[in-house]
Amino acid sequence: MQPLNRQPAKIRQVIRPETLRETPQSRWSAVIAVGILVASGMLAYADSFSAPFVFDTLSITQNPAIYTLWPLTSNIWRPVGWWSFAINYAIGGTNVWGYHATNLAIHLAAALTLFGIVLRSLSHGRLVARFGPAGWGLALVVALLWLVHPLQTQSVTYIFQRFESLMGLFFLLTLYSFIRAQDSSRSTAWYVSAVACCLLAVMTKEVAVAAPLLVLWYDRTFVAASWREIFHRRWALYAGLGGTLVVLAAIIRSQADKLPTAGLLVVKGVTPLQYAVSQPGVIAHYLRLSLWPAGLCLDYAWPVADTAAKIVPPLVLIAALLALTVWSIFRWPAWSFLGAWFFLILAPTSSIVPIVDLAFEHRMYLPLAAVLTGVVIGGYLFSGWLLARRWPVAGRRPFVLALIGYGLMGAISMTMGCLTVRRNLDYRSAITIWSDSVRKSPKNARAYVNLGVALAEQGQVDEAAVHYRKALEIRPDYADAYYNLGVNLDKRGQVDEAIAHYRKALELRPDFATAQNNLAWVLATCSDASLRNGAKAVELAEQAVQLSNSQDPEFLDTLAAAYAEAGLFSMAMQTARRALDLAVQQNKQVLTESIKAKIPLYDARKPFREPPDRDGKGQDLHPHR
Repeated sequence: MQPLNRQPAKIRQVIRPETLRETPQSRWSAVIAVGILVASGMLAYADSFSAPFVFDTLSITQNPAIYTLWPLTSNIWRPVGWWSFAINYAIGGTNVWGYHATNLAIHLAAALTLFGIVLRSLSHGRLVARFGPAGWGLALVVALLWLVHPLQTQSVTYIFQRFESLMGLFFLLTLYSFIRAQDSSRSTAWYVSAVACCLLAVMTKEVAVAAPLLVLWYDRTFVAASWREIFHRRWALYAGLGGTLVVLAAIIRSQADKLPTAGLLVVKGVTPLQYAVSQPGVIAHYLRLSLWPAGLCLDYAWPVADTAAKIVPPLVLIAALLALTVWSIFRWPAWSFLGAWFFLILAPTSSIVPIVDLAFEHRMYLPLAAVLTGVVIGGYLFSGWLLARRWPVAGRRPFVLALIGYGLMGAISMTMGCLTVRRNLDYRSAITIWSDSVRKSPKNARAYVNLGVALAEQGQVDEAAVHYRKALEIRPDYADAYYNLGVNLDKRGQVDEAIAHYRKALELRPDFATAQNNLAWVLATCSDASLRNGAKAVELAEQAVQLSNSQDPEFLDTLAAAYAEAGLFSMAMQTARRALDLAVQQNKQVLTESIKAKIPLYDARKPFREPPDRDGKGQDLHPHR
């Protein structure tokens, strides 16, 4: 079996990328590839367009930050990703179809870009002699497998993870632009494109910090003859790419006070060392899913590794792969690039920097490309070596190799596509996806809470309470479980018990704005006079409004009711009108009518009283990582 990119040093120093000539045949090949990829992607995800928002309520449907396109001051954290959601909202409100269509379009564009990267890497330059004739087929197989692999469903069907797929698209475009610059008469324009795409990537998600390093690695591996050539001829490019990291650092610094709340850097109960020794097991799991995607789970609640049996075996495996990557730098440089692609992109989420969620499948969106490229090209080289030993008539080897290889890859691609269709069925409702998560991760308190919320939204209040209590059995200090159980009790008219659970939630998490709002509402509007407390309601409602930057009309509605209960009717009127304006602006029709009905009461100096069967709302919880 011939190694990838193994050439004598003297030859490697004089090789330059060859021009990829545009011919009618190559253009038709590109059209065919685009057609196959687009059709395959649409077939694999056709059944995902009706899937509801999952894990997305607070981040999308109830997030005032996406209600306006400009200015982006409220969306400074990952601004490009948030802006894409704002565009969706401006076009179709909370119609889920448009969000899914956008996610799929991003994924298709990323797959086409990956096809271009692999094709140009194999069909000219240092690898052309080894892979030139097979470059188109190999690139198509890699891109197709990556496109329809079921491991990608979390980045495509789970709407909020657009941050991962959109960042991935810009990341791939950064590398593609660099590659195109090598055989273009407009290389400067392509270099500018690379810097611009890298900037968009880092402004979408922090994982893009690896992009400049991988462009540099690609340059030295496939293009430049020496480090001196890189910095002599392309110093401006790398200065621009480095500048994007300065922008990223500035964004992170501006949001530093929000990192602990978002579950980044400072995570309760998880030290950097604990996080680091747990990640080899996570990475090994990612690799297993890449090769055998069974047991996919939306929310793992992956536990910290605390025994030698959980730490040592995966640590040995990952250390060996890292050592192989380093060794390949000197022996087989092209293989080292695949290793660097995998480990550098995973590094921000799978190293020593603690994140509240130790494992999430969407983090494999880009690293999966390295795994699949290695498998496809390795399989191609191995089968060629095997046929060379077993098939004496050399002239027919390419035909046999292509027939066997493409047939096998076609079958695998169809299997992966069918598995993706099947996985998307789990997303058809909130109940099905959270039932699936509870089944696969039975010690996941968050999954039980979200299943309870999904059941409550369908009117299955008693069943929801069972899951909230199960979550508290697993995690007695879980504020969200107390809050949602409080909502459940409130719906059933057990207001005094609901108040107790809201207070328990706030003891555990004092800045829990939704719990503050609900408790304030009960204290301001409860029909039982013995439970009302206007002054406390005002205090809690004001805190909730402040935490929401006065952009949540529901919180303002609660504050108006609290002012009325406290006898501050002029402030109640003023606040209710602010709430009404925001509700109209955000197209919340039910809330709009509700606020309109209360304003005459406040004008008549009367407080609002909630009937005993008030319809409280639960909260689905979402990770922002």
